[in-house]
Amino acid sequence: MSHFIDNMTVEQLTNTNAIALGVTSTVTAAGTQTLTVNSTHQQVYTGSTAAQLIKAPDATTLVVGHQYRLWNQATVAVTFQNNTPTTQFTLPAGARAVVTVTDISTAAGVWIWTIESGTTDLKTKAGTVSAGTFTGTPRTATVTFTTAFTSANYSPSVIGADGRSWKVTTKVAGSFVINTQANTALTGAVDWIAVDQGEN
Repeated sequence: MSHFIDNMTVEQLTNTNAIALGVTSTVTAAGTQTLTVNSTHQQVYTGSTAAQLIKAPDATTLVVGHQYRLWNQATVAVTFQNNTPTTQFTLPAGARAVVTVTDISTAAGVWIWTIESGTTDLKTKAGTVSAGTFTGTPRTATVTFTTAFTSANYSPSVIGADGRSWKVTTKVAGSFVINTQANTALTGAVDWIAVDQGEN
């Protein structure tokens, strides 16, 4: 005689006040930290040495949806790479990111991420480029940020003592180029300001 359960409903209420996710803290050291399937969910970075790389695991060892949370508490940016390694994004100082693998058919995998600033204020950077820094034909100079923006979605403005039609080119998260659109040497310094795009 067969046994079966019919029309049975099981209900349970679970109240979870907190959840503990593993944390690993790493001091930046201009080296490469390779994550694995067994690495803790949360990775925290501290310190002040630049050029820290975070290399993702071989994606074929993971399941789709495997995720890491990166907290950059260092005073410098850190860079996340896939397993190839190919740079996926740079995480500025004070920012955090959630990275998730969505395709595990290759070692590199396909990663998606969300980056959040550690502050609700828009980021603003500003500086001055001396006249002698501009070289070439036409004369150009590269502005390199101490800490990169999270992307190239920022708006730079240029004001110089010389009467030029200033042009901004080669804009990336960590730098942009000021083109004077002229071959004549500058006589005065050039001021610039860059503001992260958005509203607060």
